[in-house]
Amino acid sequence: MPTVPPPATPETPEAWYAPDVRAQREVFPGVVVTLRETASGFVYEVREPPRDERDERALERVHERFEGVSWRRPRTREDTAERAERGLEPKYRRALDRLLDASPTRRRRVDYYVLRDLRLLGAVTPLALDEAVEVVDAGRDEGGRLHVHTADYAPAVTRFDADVAHADRVAGERLRRYTVPFAGFDVEVVLYREHLLGDDHFDTKYAVLEPDLLPGDDELVAECKERIWARKQTVTS
Repeated sequence: MPTVPPPATPETPEAWYAPDVRAQREVFPGVVVTLRETASGFVYEVREPPRDERDERALERVHERFEGVSWRRPRTREDTAERAERGLEPKYRRALDRLLDASPTRRRRVDYYVLRDLRLLGAVTPLALDEAVEVVDAGRDEGGRLHVHTADYAPAVTRFDADVAHADRVAGERLRRYTVPFAGFDVEVVLYREHLLGDDHFDTKYAVLEPDLLPGDDELVAECKERIWARKQTVTS
């Protein structure tokens, strides 16, 4: 009788059930990227945790709660990976605890998308978490889609538009990171290089990474400024 070959990872030649797969890896818990070879070239696919209607409603509440907040996005792939590994900071988890009532499984899914959309690089986050992605190309496809170059396969077309937000940070390389003191607070600074084909900007860039402001923080800052100004006026009068 004929026998079925033993299980094998999709990218191996013996993986009879996925003959076009050239590479597959989990870049974050529940997030899998797959590179396929087709007649027209390589295709880079991303599979993330599935969302249902209740997940969508929960995410809508979160986005409404944080609407207007200016988020500090990671500048490089190293920063993205480190922040993803740390997960949501306690202040964000506390805000979600007050906002959401969900089962542990649903909460894990919602937390992932909150982390991805608000604290990382949005939809292109899995590309930044994939260590094999070395270069991003936003101008190759006439159809206006984003391409990536991996360590072994290039170019590979993705499902993202070429002008998708934060594409320039997917393959950003951190050259140096340090802090500078300001008013008793350490402000983070990063020197980095973008690996983006077709980019005619400076090769090395400098960014000051100020902390995020949660909803209500702007009002607190404004109140502090008013009190400082009032105190200064009292002292000088």
